Amino acid sequence: MGVKDLWTIVSPVSEKKSVWNLQNKKIAIDLSAWICDSQNVVDYSSQRNMYLRNLFFRTSFLLLNNCKPIFVLDGDAPELKHKTIIARIQARGGRTGEKTATGSRSRLKALQNQCKQLLTIMGVPWVQAPGEAEAYCAWLNQKGEVEAVITQDSDCFLYGGRVVLRHFMLSPHYTCEENDINSIECKLSLGRFKLLAFSLLCGCDYINGVNGVGKESAVKFLSTVEEYQVLRRLREWRTDPYYKNLELKGSSQLSAEQRLELNIRKKALQDPDFPSQEIIEEFLNPVAENGVTVPEWKWRKPDLPAFIKLADLKLTWEHDYSIEKFLPLLTRWHLKNASIPSPIQCNSIVKKRVVRGMNCFEVRWTADFMTDFEDVQLVTVEPQDLIGNAYKNLYDEYYASKFKPKKDGGKSCSPLPPHQVSQCSTGVNLSLFDLYDNDEVESFEMSAIINGIVSRKLETNVKNRIVDMGRMHDDDDDDDDVVAIDEIDGVTAIDNVVERKFDNIQTNDDVIVIDSDSD
Repeated sequence: MGVKDLWTIVSPVSEKKSVWNLQNKKIAIDLSAWICDSQNVVDYSSQRNMYLRNLFFRTSFLLLNNCKPIFVLDGDAPELKHKTIIARIQARGGRTGEKTATGSRSRLKALQNQCKQLLTIMGVPWVQAPGEAEAYCAWLNQKGEVEAVITQDSDCFLYGGRVVLRHFMLSPHYTCEENDINSIECKLSLGRFKLLAFSLLCGCDYINGVNGVGKESAVKFLSTVEEYQVLRRLREWRTDPYYKNLELKGSSQLSAEQRLELNIRKKALQDPDFPSQEIIEEFLNPVAENGVTVPEWKWRKPDLPAFIKLADLKLTWEHDYSIEKFLPLLTRWHLKNASIPSPIQCNSIVKKRVVRGMNCFEVRWTADFMTDFEDVQLVTVEPQDLIGNAYKNLYDEYYASKFKPKKDGGKSCSPLPPHQVSQCSTGVNLSLFDLYDNDEVESFEMSAIINGIVSRKLETNVKNRIVDMGRMHDDDDDDDDVVAIDEIDGVTAIDNVVERKFDNIQTNDDVIVIDSDSD
């Protein structure tokens, strides 16, 4: 739960973000939050052990998008939380015993152990927190070791968290909710210490809060106090004679702010322990830094055979399905660690693909350990730059295969990869393969490409000839300047463009670049 009603308070300044924005970021993940999310799913008819299934797909998504997840597991609960744990178990109809009374969390640990096994097979690091997982995540975030924390517990802010992501969702929306302490403090005037005071007044995992004080009254009172004075202010309620003097005055002599504070103070002091110094210390000093180290992030080699066994046992997945879903992790790790011997090898590039604006290849693989699964097609989609670095020969051969020399034996340019455009012998550079050799692109505007070339490179007399050709599919004077791919005969149509303008530019050493990334 965290702090009662806190998510409601900060929701006006929360931002819905695309989970694709987590690329290249190091994230601390409160594993118990994902386990609890999955446990709340009612329909188990289609999938056993939903927490393992969701953990696998979410972690795969993060890894394949260059995110660096560090999973944090809950340790024993602090003594302050023992009563809360017992109450939650009883509310679910469960039985409590000696282990429950000591905060051992035996049921949660059993689920975490299965998750640890899966994460180890995937090669992803995890760390055992000395206490609350969100406290350790917040500590990493506060130290700048991670850029954000994924958790559902709002008390992460009280532990020192800076950026908290909740409602992490993949298909179909691929979104999460970002809560930044800077925005909360700037727009709501609620910093870490005020949020801690809010938890003392309204309740959290360690205390029920002050009876009769709601979130609106608490926030209204906190707006009248400075951030770094608020905890001292709560302590002074019991000892400072200033408040005794205020109580002696008539209500008409007090401001609205003073009346509100006296009302909250009167209710709070009915608890002889208010404000609890033990709770304040738990939030402000949750991690004993002398005994805790920052975990190193390193993606170790994924273990496909071990995953097939685990998926068969825990998820009841068919072997073919397990291979299909796990293969992209193994191939991506291999491409990022190409110098390390691997039982899997890329043997061909099938075609070009574009995935969310990134140039990729669809590639085929062979694997030594796949002798028992000969019918399974080992095909993945990988970024072009990774293939180029790990398999330069295949990369170069693919582009070379796209070059068709002229039938008349004339000079032609060699095809160039999208990121390598250099001058060839004719003085003309072409890189149109992103357009006419891409199955994901159905058409492009030839007139727009040629106009872009003309505006930058050609003189007026060449411009008129090129523009005329760019409109060769627009004889009916309508607005349709789109040339479908199936209307273009391979490189021949491109060569026609070059031939028309080549006579005009070869004498002045001009260079023409046609590229899908240009306008």
